[in-house]
Amino acid sequence: MSKDRHIRAIIVVLYICITIFIDCTGYATGTLTLPSKLKTIEEEAFYGDKSIGSVVLPNTIKKIGDRAFANSSLTEITLPSSITSISDSAFDGCKKVIAYTIENSTAYNFVEAHSNMINRRLLSDTERKNAALYTYSIIDANACSLTGYVGTASKLTIPAYSIEGIKVTKIADKAFEGNTVISSVTIPETVESIDEYAFHNCSSLKSVDMKDGVTSIGRRVFENCTSLVDIHLSNKINHMHEYVFLGCSKLKTLTYPLGMVTKPSDRAWTQGWGYDHASALSKSSVETLIIPDGATAIMKDAFFDATSLKNVYIPASVTSFDQDPGNPGVTHTAFQNITKIITIYGVKGSTSETYAKAKGIAFVDQSATPTVSPTPTIPPTLKPSTVTPKPATATPSPVVYTIKYNANGLPAASQLLRHMLPEAHIQRMQMRRCMLYGRKFLSIRSPIMRMAAAERLLLKPKPRMWLSF
Repeated sequence: MSKDRHIRAIIVVLYICITIFIDCTGYATGTLTLPSKLKTIEEEAFYGDKSIGSVVLPNTIKKIGDRAFANSSLTEITLPSSITSISDSAFDGCKKVIAYTIENSTAYNFVEAHSNMINRRLLSDTERKNAALYTYSIIDANACSLTGYVGTASKLTIPAYSIEGIKVTKIADKAFEGNTVISSVTIPETVESIDEYAFHNCSSLKSVDMKDGVTSIGRRVFENCTSLVDIHLSNKINHMHEYVFLGCSKLKTLTYPLGMVTKPSDRAWTQGWGYDHASALSKSSVETLIIPDGATAIMKDAFFDATSLKNVYIPASVTSFDQDPGNPGVTHTAFQNITKIITIYGVKGSTSETYAKAKGIAFVDQSATPTVSPTPTIPPTLKPSTVTPKPATATPSPVVYTIKYNANGLPAASQLLRHMLPEAHIQRMQMRRCMLYGRKFLSIRSPIMRMAAAERLLLKPKPRMWLSF
């Protein structure tokens, strides 16, 4: 009997194990997908397991215990945002483990603190679908470059992470060159640099929204974007090569990046005197340039050869012009090689006014009527309301009625009162007076006569009265 019980117990245990491993799909091939509704991975659950390579945890997982995957052959794991606790020793002894996490989650912070693990973005379905429309080149374990676009949409949002969950930090040279379909591009904050010719000859490109992550723009990046009319540049840009906007015939107004006009060591051009000396605005169609508030220095040759430039708006924060620590002997100005007459708009008494007078440049004082932009964009909260306000309604004064009496002593206002007052009010007035004078009113059979009697008693002592109920 005892032997039979042991056999039955073994069969039950085997059945349970088989059921579990069937649910944990792919285990035998090196990919382990743990069952849904699982909340905890207990201590040493997969300790020393050399058969697993990739593990996918369900969104129900809350805790990973001590040495849960220690000394295993684990190479990849998906750690959902539902996790609230991970033992510090959970992945001890593992070689480089790629962990797919959500930024700033418990799992993300855990991976960042452990040198044997690498964070990758756990993409949502929408992010994955968008990321699949681009091609990438790996820079290192934590960064990649976007090299091309294989989709057909006209409005693009550059993905912050590749299809593998690696952060996109660069747009490679010629990534979108010659694409005549795209009309707008949004560049995420993860992108730090845009290489040369990236959007060269994108003739349908009308607008670019560049988040404040980009610090460097290569030469001729937007050259011949003939439809470009609106571009927001990252304020962190401190390095722009030459001819960035060459051939952008519709781009007339530009707000310059704050990073380009902040430190005296920054230069608006970077190729040096011996190689194609030019600025980012050289030969561009930009006519109005806005220097943002907070700028402190405008270097020599900053707007070199900006042949279309007419108006420059400079804030009072700018206190330095025409400096260049790298070439102190060269006597160029910020507006070198510009033959047209330009006008500087600034604050009276500022350094920009002094500079304009010294260089023979026209100056317009903007102190009294500050101008942020020649064609400022008014935020919705500041736009005047298009709804016509309702006129104020004064508190109505009570209406005064003069009651006249006829030869018989009856008020001539009888019919007037009948038209002014609802029938219910008249009846209530009759009832009140009937109750007051009792049988005298009840003995009057005619309603009209009762009405006249009530009006006479009510109104005769007061030829002028207020009507109120």
